[in-house]
Amino acid sequence: MYYACNQELQNEPLYHGALPIEDIGALVADQGDFLIRELEPEEGRAPMPCLTVRLKSQLKDYPIHTVQAADAIMFTIDGTTKATTVVGLVQ
Repeated sequence: MYYACNQELQNEPLYHGALPIEDIGALVADQGDFLIRELEPEEGRAPMPCLTVRLKSQLKDYPIHTVQAADAIMFTIDGTTKATTVVGLVQ
């Protein structure tokens, strides 16, 4: 599932792949700025996309999960709002 998501994101200007944490602050400097990046895999979890947003003076991460719907793979942050693409979810 992640492979299809990654292929979709490769040509998106808001996607930055796996970034060192120190680089994120410079790219998401102003209130409301955001980007999509890749969270590195951890034990028991594959790599996954993550929406990172500047809220006031802090960065907030929203991991984007994949879920299997009846006939398609969907993407969600909160389990309620879903879209067929990561970009569609963020928009």
